[in-house]
Amino acid sequence: VYPNVMNKPYNFFNNGYQEQDILKVGIGYFVKYSDKIDTKFKGTPMMRVTAEREDDGYQDKVLLYEGWNTIGALSYPMNVSYISFDERDAQTPKPTSSYVFKHGIWGYKTNVGYYETSILEPGWGYWLKANPFSSGYLRLVYPEVGRLVAAENNGKESILNASTRLSIVDNAQHSTNLYMTNANVDVEYFELPPVPPAGLFDARFYNNTILANTESSVINLQGIEYPVMITVNNADAIYIFEDAVTGEVLGAVKKGENNSIEIKSTANNSIRVLKSEISSDLAVEAYPNPVSATSTIKYVVPTDGFVTVNLYDALGNQTVLFQGFRTAGVYTLDLNAAKLASG
Repeated sequence: VYPNVMNKPYNFFNNGYQEQDILKVGIGYFVKYSDKIDTKFKGTPMMRVTAEREDDGYQDKVLLYEGWNTIGALSYPMNVSYISFDERDAQTPKPTSSYVFKHGIWGYKTNVGYYETSILEPGWGYWLKANPFSSGYLRLVYPEVGRLVAAENNGKESILNASTRLSIVDNAQHSTNLYMTNANVDVEYFELPPVPPAGLFDARFYNNTILANTESSVINLQGIEYPVMITVNNADAIYIFEDAVTGEVLGAVKKGENNSIEIKSTANNSIRVLKSEISSDLAVEAYPNPVSATSTIKYVVPTDGFVTVNLYDALGNQTVLFQGFRTAGVYTLDLNAAKLASG
């Protein structure tokens, strides 16, 4: 089936990737190519995948379990709205379309990573997420001629369009988008499928989503080639980027700007993103605030110069937190207040 692949196909099963010697209809697989890619396949066109036995006795029972599953497509393009499910048994609830479509149907391309789709294309594999405690058989039946079904609007696109977009491009021209918002939204429905096998490109927030709604979040990268460029589109705050391991400030984008920062390396391919509402003039803030045990101090330096960050108590006693030369930018430092008196 895949004469030019470099490895055995493998799919995602039981929370891990497993190599497969035998391909089964209706299941999606990862295969790796070098230069020559297979684009044509011999065989009988597949018009349906169901647990029901057809007149000729042929049957494709693709059992889905709770969580993420890899599925295949039919021999002709088909809207994801036609995906449905059959019961496994009377005691086990089958996956529900509302839950599955809310999480989305995801494909994977090596240059962009995961992408949400409304069309199942022939020859491609896809991901879907089934309800907790559910199990059932996949049902794909190519629709009758002339019958159309509108794609279900899961509402995610409008939320992403209203969010601040972080466009990520690396030196190998991998590119994808992540988003940050101030809205009170359930980020569960912006969850990505499991991280692809080692070496394949991927970018996501630490909680496996493409959307974050917190003031601080961590971007995890895989399969990238430095330098990495991150562009903030229409920043709704000051965005500060740090190495998530060392705390080194990698760059910042001011509120209202469309600007980029170049990241030449990180300690563990992870980048912390901090949002700040403080002005781009000389300014300082602490979070959390009030401070109990520890806090992070953020300060803005508008022009190159000598900087001193001081902490004062109510009597005017001074503690120097930082003193030295700083170029223009946004910086952070940690404050351990455990030994300080309240206030």
